[in-house]
Amino acid sequence: AAEFYILLQAAIVGMCAMAMANDLIAMFVALEVFSIPLYVLTAFDRRRVRSLEAGFKYFIMGAVSSAIFLYGIALHYGVSGSTALSPPSEATAIAGISTVFILVGLLFKVASVPFHFWSPDAYQGAPSPVTIFMSASTKLVAFVALIRIVATDTIDVSITGAPARSLLTVACIASALFGSIVALRQSNIKRALAYSSITHTAYILLALKGGNTQSLQACMTYIVIYAFIIAGTFAVVSVVSGTDEQGDSIANYKGLAKTNPYLAGAFTLLLFAQAGIPLTSGFIAKFDVFRVAFDSGFYVSAIIVLVATVIAAALYLRLVLAMYSNSFGEDSEQETESKYEVSPATGLAIGICVFVTVAVGILPSFVIGFTHVL
Repeated sequence: AAEFYILLQAAIVGMCAMAMANDLIAMFVALEVFSIPLYVLTAFDRRRVRSLEAGFKYFIMGAVSSAIFLYGIALHYGVSGSTALSPPSEATAIAGISTVFILVGLLFKVASVPFHFWSPDAYQGAPSPVTIFMSASTKLVAFVALIRIVATDTIDVSITGAPARSLLTVACIASALFGSIVALRQSNIKRALAYSSITHTAYILLALKGGNTQSLQACMTYIVIYAFIIAGTFAVVSVVSGTDEQGDSIANYKGLAKTNPYLAGAFTLLLFAQAGIPLTSGFIAKFDVFRVAFDSGFYVSAIIVLVATVIAAALYLRLVLAMYSNSFGEDSEQETESKYEVSPATGLAIGICVFVTVAVGILPSFVIGFTHVL
């Protein structure tokens, strides 16, 4: 339908505007410009109750987070007399509350615990093309906004900025543990990957709370690499799920290596990248994050996130075993019989994501040389 593409383009315009905004009010307007089309796109498949429910939940929680974000902007204006991206003129209790409110509004968009409730439902209920777009672009743009706010000292994450650093630390640790553990309990692939994406949020928050140039560069490296990995992953999921979205159970991936070895191979590489296996871009991203975390002295947070990485890897290995083994526990009822047809456009998209994943893993300078000069 034509309105689908119009909504998609409106969301892209809002995302570009948010990444370029130099004012908190402009950032809020851009946030709404891309959020409202996403609410509609999530509920776009009106024939499916799950899609309508996901869009409604996303809209309600998005409206609450936007109100909190706007209230934080108002408090920031009351303290500093300006809505420009600049430090508050004085460190007061109101400035601390403003910092917390602004962070909460943006942490919702990146699906950080405890502001993650919309993510599993929206990822599962939205049509697969919308899930691909939402999983890659929404988190990328929200983190770019966070990086700009931290880089301009609008939010102080240094040792003196206790409210921001404390909130980021709690969100980082909670996201790492909650996302990795709950993902293992899921039988739906979209929900499992949604919880897995919460764990990836923890890696970026771990580097973000450093606040220095190296930390922000590591954040940029991670989100650029992650965008390709997660887009390719959900592109494979969209093929297996089918146009009726009925094949989104993890049990449907049993025997995929037999019916479509190329699709299974691409999916395996992308899952290995999410797990941080060497010679993939995911390893480069995680290495950069942990390097700056240990350099900044965040030993406890880094070790907890490192443990969560091992837990999260169990999900990816579970999916790989399902594709390449003949047995898949009690959930699998029958062998996958059909060879999934991949359209040329989808095949090209998956191929690009896999190529970038492997190329950056072998020659990381392609991405690091770009993100480390921003």
